[in-house]
Amino acid sequence: MFDDSSLEAAYRSETEHLTAERLPTTVALFLGLIGASGVLEYIFYGEHWRLFATVYALQGAAFLPLLLGRRLWLRRGWLQRLNVATWCVIAVLIHAYAAAAGTPRELSVQGGICLMTGTSLLLPWGIRGQAALVATTLLSMVLLLSQPPAPTIPGVYLLFGDLAAGAISLFGAYYFELHRFALFVEATRSEEETSISHSLVAIAKEINDSLDADDVLDRISGVIRSALHASWSVIILRDQSRDGFLVVGCAGRVPEPIARLRDVEFDAASFPLIERVLAARDLTLSEDDADPAIAGLLQRCETRSLLGAALKRRDTAIGVLLSGTSSGSARFSDRGRELFRGVAQHVAIALNNVRLVNDLKRANNLKSEFLSTMSHELRTPLNVIIGYADLLRDEAFGPVVGEQPEVLGRLRDNAHSLLELINATLEVNRLEAGHGGVHLREMDLRTLLTELQQETDQIPRQTGVALRWEVPRTSDLVRTDPVKLKIVVRNLIGNALKFTKRGAVTVSVQLDVRARQLDVQVRDTGIGIEAEQLPKIFEMFHQAPTDASTAGVGLGLYIVKRFVDLLGGRISATSKLGEGSVFRLSMPAGLVVPQPVSFEEHRRRRSA
Repeated sequence: MFDDSSLEAAYRSETEHLTAERLPTTVALFLGLIGASGVLEYIFYGEHWRLFATVYALQGAAFLPLLLGRRLWLRRGWLQRLNVATWCVIAVLIHAYAAAAGTPRELSVQGGICLMTGTSLLLPWGIRGQAALVATTLLSMVLLLSQPPAPTIPGVYLLFGDLAAGAISLFGAYYFELHRFALFVEATRSEEETSISHSLVAIAKEINDSLDADDVLDRISGVIRSALHASWSVIILRDQSRDGFLVVGCAGRVPEPIARLRDVEFDAASFPLIERVLAARDLTLSEDDADPAIAGLLQRCETRSLLGAALKRRDTAIGVLLSGTSSGSARFSDRGRELFRGVAQHVAIALNNVRLVNDLKRANNLKSEFLSTMSHELRTPLNVIIGYADLLRDEAFGPVVGEQPEVLGRLRDNAHSLLELINATLEVNRLEAGHGGVHLREMDLRTLLTELQQETDQIPRQTGVALRWEVPRTSDLVRTDPVKLKIVVRNLIGNALKFTKRGAVTVSVQLDVRARQLDVQVRDTGIGIEAEQLPKIFEMFHQAPTDASTAGVGLGLYIVKRFVDLLGGRISATSKLGEGSVFRLSMPAGLVVPQPVSFEEHRRRRSA
């Protein structure tokens, strides 16, 4: 009745477990109804109560071994046969009591009908178990009808009633089993598909998580081997230019003939299994059903069962995926083969992603090298240009007359802007390459601020724009990265001076000793920033709308935000269009308790 033997075996196992669960309820219901009929028997046929009690005890005794040992019979596979045999005994006992007590045969027919129809609904033993019970019931009924006294209704009629009920119970058991099996198949396949889908999702996640690892192909092989419970797994890639193959990923106890090919290019003729896989796209081989050449290869590889799948990129084969079980292991199940086909698609996608990741890494490295080289090469002549412009402005080569000072000023300002752009590009390149580590050290806060004031005094600004400092009078030591902190504050000041045409830029510095926090605030009276632009100002290459004289490339504030994040701080900005902007910077200072100093060192600090 069933096509798939493995599915049928699983269904039989599930049926036997269901029988074991239902037996106590079914037996209790039967004995309860028989006990109730015994009450009626006592009322109307009181002289039979001893015989009835004896038969009732025999029925209970017949059920006792079945109930008490049902777990044992289930483990040994005997439960269904013993169950059918017990109910056949019950049918014989029912008709034996009628023959011994001489009760009307019509009551026995009614009892047989109830027994056959009830068991077909309560016990999932299929048509075979039901046929055994029906045959036993009819045979015992024939024997009963052959005994005196003769029934008031012709025996043929009574036998026909039992026969009709038996036929109906057979059809009912058959269709009931078909329905149960259809539901079982649907639930099993749905559960298996769900399990395969969950496994594929987990495998895809594992594969994607290892794409940036150095041993990515070995890790992918390991994921496949673990998912399939295989003994070994290998990935073989194809070189399109030379039509050669290379074992690039291994996991498990890889057979020696395949392990020797690791990192050695070979052609398909040297390994005929590859041609079979590429031709069939996916196949399953075992020691029994393979051709002699493949069977010999499997024996040399000590492999009992092997799965192979072609790895495709669009319509082009880019490699082969192989997984095998050793001679002592079980063969791959249907679920394993289905899972392997899905895994092969994920591996093909992962290999393509690995190639893209490697291409991107190479392109990024080339870009970083190009930017670094070009920036260094550009800075050298640019510094020379700025130096000669300064010499000309200082009249080192003769007097500067007429419009020449203004031209030299523009030349110097634009050269400084270009140098700032080159420096920013170099800094961003270092950040993106992961070379922007933090180097913390202890430094005197007053010294740090003094150096900052000297460096920012040279930043170009509009005539009449003042740069003011509000700093604490303290010589406490702070623990920070002074280079990055100075770049952050210098960029904020430079940005403020660039957009301020009149008024002042004020830098306020506060030190919170208890909170171990350094707060810096840069206020300007410049053109301000539109409200919708504020959330974007720290993004790379973002430029708020402005005029040509203050245009940039949008790297300064991006570098500020990256450095502040590296230092573990926070930065925010508020602004009103036409009134100016305020940038607030807060970062841990890691204050250090000042160490005792000598009198000479104290005098040196005071003079400084």
